[in-house]
Amino acid sequence: MVLGLYAVAALVAGLLTFARLPSLWSTGAAAVAWAGAFGTGLWLARPFANGWNVVGGMFAGFVFVLTTPSCVHAATLELRGVNVYSTVINVNSNESKAAKGYTYKLADPQGHEIAGHLLETGDLLSEPRRVGDHVLVVADPDGLVDPETPGQLSGRLSWIANGLSLVGTVFMALWAARSGPGVKHAPSPTDGLRAC
Repeated sequence: MVLGLYAVAALVAGLLTFARLPSLWSTGAAAVAWAGAFGTGLWLARPFANGWNVVGGMFAGFVFVLTTPSCVHAATLELRGVNVYSTVINVNSNESKAAKGYTYKLADPQGHEIAGHLLETGDLLSEPRRVGDHVLVVADPDGLVDPETPGQLSGRLSWIANGLSLVGTVFMALWAARSGPGVKHAPSPTDGLRAC
């Protein structure tokens, strides 16, 4: 049952990929889905939950749910994406103390705007792309997800983290189920007679 709750939370988080929420909102929504699954699972498993299977399941489920949107995004581009030699038509930047983030609006060779944005991060010394620069991206023809460069797509470790966390979540769910109270048989009326 607990495993099913985490699977539903991961499904919700994965479907949010297509909603094109900003990164922070998407992560927050996935965290809320995980918290709902965790809270419900903890309530259902309270009679036989112990510290280790709760903490292990919580951590594995958290990684599983939070890495699912990245995997859905990558899978969509791998299955449906096409290579487009695009042109940067707009640049926005946001800077933190440690890194810069750049959001690029792109157009295809015919001048049509590509749906979504290309997101790139760099250190404080990195130079952003400029309007008019050309960049090869993998884009979904229907614009279901944001485009990415081939390097971003092939460099993802989210598949590994997602797979390992799924295995961990399954293991913790099975461990919690085995930790549950066993079935006790009611004593029969003849048990007392046998002892005499």
